Parts: sequence; structure tokens; C-alpha cells
Amino acid sequence: MAMSSNPQVNRTPADLPDDPEGRAAVEVDLFGQHLFFLRNRRLAALQRLISDADARSQLGTIRRRAYDAVASLDNASKSACLGLAQAAIDLYMQDFLSLLSSSGTALKLGDDHAIRYKLTMQVIDMDHNILWEDAITQSGVRNLPGYFGRWLNAYKSWGLEPPEEPSKIRQLDP
Repeated sequence: MAMSSNPQVNRTPADLPDDPEGRAAVEVDLFGQHLFFLRNRRLAALQRLISDADARSQLGTIRRRAYDAVASLDNASKSACLGLAQAAIDLYMQDFLSLLSSSGTALKLGDDHAIRYKLTMQVIDMDHNILWEDAITQSGVRNLPGYFGRWLNAYKSWGLEPPEEPSKIRQLDP
């Protein structure tokens, strides 16, 4: 199955709300769509590598070992391994979202300083001119880990079955 390397979003800048709060909500959801596109693409790749010896043969010996080991298991064990991989990816995503959403001084840098990360979204034209730029993690919306469940429900958990069109991201409701 050929998968697109980039998600497709069926919106234009003109479709995005003018008000900052509305636009921030759409920007956060677009980020979630892209994040879950990557998650789902990775899960489909894991499934393919476990089920397809030819795909595994394209990997180097060291990278291939874990996939060969899982491929040798019975179907129930393969399914359990893929479920565990999905859970690990989801937990990592939630941890990463928490890291991006830190707005206080929890990430200490010595006694008198702290580190804070900022996720910024830019909308550019095809000549790379910035049309606008917004800080998603500091836009007044809920912090990103709070969106994980909503994104999971909206952009589906694959389990072992990829969606019909993995290159298509669900369009936001207007």
C-alpha cells in the first residue's frame, strides 16, 4: 500500500476564522490532524514490516531484528505486539505534548531559570512568504495534552486496520 508522505488538508487560508480565538482552535486541530497522520502512518508501516518479508529485507540487519522476531510469532502475539507499539506511541505523543505545553517553571535550568518550548504555526505562500504566524502553545486554548482524546476519537485509532485512504485527513467542520 503506497502512502502519501504528507497529509492533505482540504482548506485554504480564506477558510480559517478571522477572530484569534477561532483561528487558534483551528490551528490546534490542524496540528492534531498532522500529528495523528504521522502516528497512523507509523502504525501502518509497523504492520507492513511485520507482515511483509520483502519490506523487512529492505532494512539493515540491526534494524530488521525486532521486526523479524515479531513476524515469527503467532497472529495473536503479533496483534499484542502491535497493540503495545500503538500504546507506546500514544504515551510518547502525550509526553511530548506535555513538554510543548509547559508554561510555568517546571523545566528548571539551574536555580534561577527555566526552559519553556513554544510551538509555532506559520501559514506561508508557495514563495515561502509568511502570511501569518501564531504560537499554538501560547494562544489561550487548552494545553495540548487535553486535546489528545479528542484527536484520538476524531482521527481514529487504527489498531491493525489502516483507513481506506491514509493520505486523506478528515476535513474540519466549518
